[in-house]
Amino acid sequence: MRQACAGGLDLVDLLVGFEKAYIVDALAGGGRAGEIYRLTPESLPLPERLGATHEIGLAAALRLGRQLGLPMPREIVIYAVEINQGYDFGEELSPPVKEAAEEIVRQLLEELTRELSA
Repeated sequence: MRQACAGGLDLVDLLVGFEKAYIVDALAGGGRAGEIYRLTPESLPLPERLGATHEIGLAAALRLGRQLGLPMPREIVIYAVEINQGYDFGEELSPPVKEAAEEIVRQLLEELTRELSA
């Protein structure tokens, strides 16, 4: 198991060699703060073109890794929590996001427990 805080092309290096990966992230999609989404890479939009390598998102990073022939995970589960907006920074989570983060931890533990017992 590996924990990391990364984005862009760093994701490719982190995911190489794993069969399955869980990714937890924030999402500023205009929904209600604290709303939880369970997504797959296939449900993420791919940009038409990239302006710089730091702009590469998860879907594009996975596609690149596969095109390079790297052993990328066959299954990736993404848990995302809707935030108020992506431009306010602070040390504390807003109450709805904190609540959602605790719920994501609960859901992940439940899912992992099911997988390990199967």
